[in-house]
Amino acid sequence: MRHGFVIRKAVLIVRRLDEAERFYTAILNRPPEPVQGGLLYRLEGGSELLLRQNPRARRPLPGAAGLYHIAFTVDKPGALPAVVEKLRSLGSPLLGASDHCFTLAVYTLDPEGNGVEVYWDKDEPCERLVTKPLDPRALTMGGSHLGYRTSIGHIHLKVAGLEEAEVFYTKILGMSVTERGYPGALFFAYGDYHHHVAANIWETRWGARGSRPQGPVVGLESYTLRPPNGEADPGIYEDPAGVQVIIV
Repeated sequence: MRHGFVIRKAVLIVRRLDEAERFYTAILNRPPEPVQGGLLYRLEGGSELLLRQNPRARRPLPGAAGLYHIAFTVDKPGALPAVVEKLRSLGSPLLGASDHCFTLAVYTLDPEGNGVEVYWDKDEPCERLVTKPLDPRALTMGGSHLGYRTSIGHIHLKVAGLEEAEVFYTKILGMSVTERGYPGALFFAYGDYHHHVAANIWETRWGARGSRPQGPVVGLESYTLRPPNGEADPGIYEDPAGVQVIIV
């Protein structure tokens, strides 16, 4: 997969583990392993998704910093119709379907309200990120019985300010800015991938105005990155959304 398996692990806090298991087992196309306090999904290339249960976790405040969506790649375009069929069976919303030039993507929410993207990396070269509507009806025709493999492709965050995000991801974690022209967002990556991390201010201009969550909150607790060429020093950091970043 083109992303190079840079994102090694993501940890999501959920309140209702059984509902989260039903959703992610369907979307990721594989069962989890029970671990202490939650469930672990072992994905392609050794990447992992850990669902950590905390029944006392609160929903994030509107406008707070945190997870915008977690994005999973699939290894074939025929997986996207399968995902759409599974969303329908689960009763989960199809929030949108887009052709981004680099990718074909569908968007939904997990049972906790976390944003989830499932996408396929296209083989054709692209100069910049775009968003064109992808007819959802085209994603219901064929492919629903194909097996497919998944991995974590990127993390997209809500932040208070793009300047702080740019300093953190470029100066501290050693990524490059891969897209500046998308209003209210910046995209970052190692190497020539379209993005391993994105940050936006679309929802943080109101409400909590990008404040970082305090205490246990539903959403992204941490993510682990393995820079391909040692671009960042190993250690534990806090990103501009208040999420723990582990560099290995």
